Amino acid sequence: MLTAYLLLQAAILVFLQVGSAQGWMAKTAVVPNRMQFVQRAATSTAFWQDESTILQNIDADFAERQWYLPSIVERALIHGDISVDPHQLLQALDMSTTTRNHAIEALEASDANVMNAPAILTREECHILQDYLLANVEQELGRDNVDQCADWQVNITEDDLAALIGQAAMDRLYQVPSLLDNESRQSTTDTTTSFERVGIFVRVYERSLHGRPWMPFHSDGNSFTVNVALNDDTDYQGGTLLALAGGKLCAIHRQQGDATCHKGSVYHAVSAMTSGRRYSMILFFHEK
Repeated sequence: MLTAYLLLQAAILVFLQVGSAQGWMAKTAVVPNRMQFVQRAATSTAFWQDESTILQNIDADFAERQWYLPSIVERALIHGDISVDPHQLLQALDMSTTTRNHAIEALEASDANVMNAPAILTREECHILQDYLLANVEQELGRDNVDQCADWQVNITEDDLAALIGQAAMDRLYQVPSLLDNESRQSTTDTTTSFERVGIFVRVYERSLHGRPWMPFHSDGNSFTVNVALNDDTDYQGGTLLALAGGKLCAIHRQQGDATCHKGSVYHAVSAMTSGRRYSMILFFHEK
């Protein structure tokens, strides 16, 4: 009888624990299979084991991605800690050996791999692009190829961009890669680079259940990337553009209309949003 009683008590305890866990999972819908996490965390101390560190009020896909972040990546990406060791950060990121070597070269390069060009677009041009984005983003919602989460972006053709902001603004944008190229060569001669194609999109960041709160660390497969701030950093909290360059993790602060240019091999990210909305336009320049 005692054995049967103990078995019954054990069964009730297991039922309550499972029910509690399932209820918590159904309520939050933000954490992946707990057993998968325990199995992965058992072989590494790099993963957080406390669900209280997961940001609240974000899309479940992003919460799941945060759950698996190595702690050094979480410090930089989620909490905006730029004091982390840049080499350890690169080692913690998932990438091929070739990509890692290129990222380390970009981090340690003595020449310029990142630069900020002020006031490339006017405030009026930035507001036109913000309005275009908000009018179309929900109809064009897709998945980003970096993290497979909702991209919250709208792709724009070169002709459509010229129609929106004018050819003069296009010309200013297309000069930005040459500024970085000349700076990296320490040249005073304007050697405009020709490009085979340019990919363009506008994107919005927001910490909400229906928004993109951050962009994880990644590199680009093109020659130069131009990232234009469509609103001031002071319009929101968090959402800092981060880049691994100059031997450190850099936080790049911009005003509306500023354009940050970097080489495609530079690892970069946008840290987690805290409040407000962040608008940006990205141009991928592919050399011939």
